[in-house]
Amino acid sequence: MRAQHAEDAARALRAQASELVAQAEAAERRSQVFAKGAAGERDIGNLLDGLLVEGWIALHDRRVTGSSPANLDHLVVGPAGAFVIDTKNWTGGRVRLDDRGMALAKWRKDDELHAVKVQGDVLAASVQQARPGTPVHAVLAFVQDMGIDRPTLHQSVVVLQRDQLIGWLRALPPSLTPGEVVALLRELERRHPPRSVRVPSRPGSRGRSSTPARTRTSSPRGPQPSRRGAASQLQRQSQRRALLIKLLVVVVLFFVLTQTTLLTTVVGTLGKAAGGAISEQVGPQPPTPPPSR
Repeated sequence: MRAQHAEDAARALRAQASELVAQAEAAERRSQVFAKGAAGERDIGNLLDGLLVEGWIALHDRRVTGSSPANLDHLVVGPAGAFVIDTKNWTGGRVRLDDRGMALAKWRKDDELHAVKVQGDVLAASVQQARPGTPVHAVLAFVQDMGIDRPTLHQSVVVLQRDQLIGWLRALPPSLTPGEVVALLRELERRHPPRSVRVPSRPGSRGRSSTPARTRTSSPRGPQPSRRGAASQLQRQSQRRALLIKLLVVVVLFFVLTQTTLLTTVVGTLGKAAGGAISEQVGPQPPTPPPSR
């Protein structure tokens, strides 16, 4: 009965180990997705920062609202107005724009397109309160070549590729003076703080401190991007979680193997002991007489 119980426990531990291996592999895949997305955001961010000498100022990894965990990849203010730019570092086919929205090969991506439109609406509301009449654009920028021939306005979102972004921005007609760019930028910095900065909660909210948190403001002449932000933090957390799960799998497998070896040793020892006890109880056997001729 003990041997059967140990075998059942070993099978259960093996099943648990297999499940942990699957979880570790899934965590590793998520980590790679976060790393790829963060690399795409840095790439587009570097392009936008290069426009500073032309009067364009970019803010990176900002909150949608002051208390929201969601982020805006890039906020840009320049001579042509205000822009929210969402970066996608996708691969695996061509992007198709249709009446339903957007698709990547055989997968529908309508929600991703709609999310960028919502971000544009949020930015438009902020700009309307700060400086009414300023042009606002929502942009979906692909880092890889996704088959987008030219910048296309689709369902209130400008869809383009990395190599088209800067030329499209420069070609837009100017509507803001340098002073207006700086004033609007300061207001958007206040309304959309960096996601890495803790935002003070509303007075009277439960479980949150009402003490104002320290915030860092970037100079209009030198933006302080936080491109590494939450995406890099999530990447590190996923990597640590994957490593811990793998270590746990090793421990479980070691336990299973040692328990199986121990069980075999115990059973063998008990068998020898039982055989010896039976021999002592029976006693010595008389010699067998020789066969008669």
